Amino acid sequence: MNARPAQRVSPPSLFAKRWEEIGSDVVGGTPEEFDALVLSEAERLGGIIRNLGIQLD
Repeated sequence: MNARPAQRVSPPSLFAKRWEEIGSDVVGGTPEEFDALVLSEAERLGGIIRNLGIQLD
């Protein structure tokens, strides 16, 4: 199930080229790897937000 979407974002697709133009790394992976990435980024960015005292109005 993951193979077909992964083919769409595999270079040299237009999708991948566009994201690379704006400075993003396009990589494939499993749903579990994506889940781990989202969790680690939420933890990392949450820490920055807390340390800076950023709050929603």
